[in-house]
Amino acid sequence: MSRARDIADLSSVSARLDTLGGTEGALSNRNLIINGAMQVAQRGTSSTANSGFGILTVDRMYFANSSLDETAITQAQVADAPSNSGFIYSHKATVTTPETTLDGSEWGIWNHKVEAQNVTHLGYGTSGAKSTTLSFWVKSSITGTYAILVFVEDSSPARSIVVNYTISAANTWEYKELSIAGDTGGTGINHDNGTGLDIYWTLSAGPDRKGGTTPTVWGDYAQNRGAEGQTADIVSTNGATWQITGVQLEVGDTATDFEHRSYGDELARCQRYYFQSPSYSAGSSGTGADVILYHTYLKAASNWEWLPQEFPVEMRANPTITTSDGATDGKIGHWTSGGGGSTQGHTPWQVLSKTNHVRVNEYATGSIYGFYYNYKADAEL
Repeated sequence: MSRARDIADLSSVSARLDTLGGTEGALSNRNLIINGAMQVAQRGTSSTANSGFGILTVDRMYFANSSLDETAITQAQVADAPSNSGFIYSHKATVTTPETTLDGSEWGIWNHKVEAQNVTHLGYGTSGAKSTTLSFWVKSSITGTYAILVFVEDSSPARSIVVNYTISAANTWEYKELSIAGDTGGTGINHDNGTGLDIYWTLSAGPDRKGGTTPTVWGDYAQNRGAEGQTADIVSTNGATWQITGVQLEVGDTATDFEHRSYGDELARCQRYYFQSPSYSAGSSGTGADVILYHTYLKAASNWEWLPQEFPVEMRANPTITTSDGATDGKIGHWTSGGGGSTQGHTPWQVLSKTNHVRVNEYATGSIYGFYYNYKADAEL
């Protein structure tokens, strides 16, 4: 093929992208969801902590609850995905303690938060608000109709819309493609590093979460607009499962093929919100063998200072730092002799952080020759 033909073809592609509205037609950076293929799990691949709620395994993906007083779940990154889809992993919830009675405002949800400055181009709050398409693969042991709440907290008052999907066959992967109108009302989304869009996949909902007036169009949020149309109930059945992968949110009225990003690309995106040092291992045994960050004999007026550790990417906000001595969260270890003896369980004198680094200072005297620690940095929305 001639160079002239190559240039002509590129010009044609460029013109096509212009027609589609610039980035809306781009082949990359279409997906507004981070880690939609569920491939990054910095915290670990399974957890039962805190009754299974929070971000405990797959990065950027929350299991959350409101008012559930009995439910406990396990959550895991599992090597189970639709065949011939290009996906390897999914995020799975399994109910280990069911809710005896689902009533009132009780609500079990799976949630992804999109940073505000990544979605202000949608133009919410204006007459030109853009529609989006949400697509994903889902599998559950419980069939029925499910509700998804799209929520904008920045707007004053907050705004919401509900879209529904149906799982028809138990324990079978099904593909869903849902259109979400742009919100021409409200005051829009702030251009900042807060939450721009909350997307809530409802797993179970009590009656107070249903019955809102026309919740399938944008309106001011109220509690009864949260899960209209939901008939399926995961949390009331012991052993019930629900899992998801291939989540994509993109501008336009039609879903395109999933944007598969490299692991390294997706990891860097996740590390904007959460990072832990490579050998982070609170709860391990030993005296620091699993801990790789340490400093020896830098002493000034009895201040032991660990020089700043830079994060791999700029974090969304100044993170909350938790240190570990290799056994206990919130602690560091001391080297107690020049030969390397060590003790654990010390509370650090000072932990300082910015969006690009962490610094741990230790106040020590006598035969302390240095200290060691690992850390996790949390700047989640």
